[in-house]
Amino acid sequence: MRERDYLGLDRVRQKLFILIPTTFFCILTDQTSKFIAKTILASQDTVSLFDGWLIFSYIENPYGFLGILTQLEHAPRQILLIFGVIVLLFCVMLYILRSTTLTRPTLIYLSMIFGGGISNLLDRFIQNIGVIDYMSFGYGSIRTGLCNLADIYILLGGFFLGFLITKNLH
Repeated sequence: MRERDYLGLDRVRQKLFILIPTTFFCILTDQTSKFIAKTILASQDTVSLFDGWLIFSYIENPYGFLGILTQLEHAPRQILLIFGVIVLLFCVMLYILRSTTLTRPTLIYLSMIFGGGISNLLDRFIQNIGVIDYMSFGYGSIRTGLCNLADIYILLGGFFLGFLITKNLH
């Protein structure tokens, strides 16, 4: 007869089995794509593909997602973008590990957000310039700002998480 799992360690192991590979995948693909962008795009002009639907252009962004913190002075911006992100990522990790009601899709989407956040945070420490952004989507004058794979993982994770939440409200 198996002993009861009073501490929920079996549940934590199951969560880590999804969280760790998903996080590693997000970090590995994002950091690899940023390395390629820095190697190839930093020394050339904008590259347009698929009739302008996808544009590659290299920037080093110290201002947060899509430059939203451009107006802040350096010190408060760094506090928000480093310590604020660390606190948010810690809260996501705590929620993942402590929640008893996470479904597999919810765990995957939270892991995408966590992995993307960790990868962009790594950039802030490794690059000492902010994050490397290099791609934009759109057509004509309707375009996204420059972003990276980590941003896409965070946005997709958040979008699908929001979809699940609203679906469960009905």
